[in-house]
Amino acid sequence: MSFGSILYQLLLSPLTLSLEAVYAAAYHFLRSYGAAIIPLSIAVNLLLLPFVSFILEEGIIGTAAGMICRPGPAICLSFPFR
Repeated sequence: MSFGSILYQLLLSPLTLSLEAVYAAAYHFLRSYGAAIIPLSIAVNLLLLPFVSFILEEGIIGTAAGMICRPGPAICLSFPFR
């Protein structure tokens, strides 16, 4: 196994499986593929919010492109490179 494959199995595979489980459970209760997307969307937002908050607080995204992004509505301010 390559290093990328190991990272995928450790980090992304559990997230993917949990989202598939949420979608399957939502479809089981709602019996509509379209309506099952709504609980899935809520689950994606709840599961990924800590990652996005960490990335924005640490300045990992936005600094290389000369942008500052804040949580909340899509507000990104563009500044010239230093």
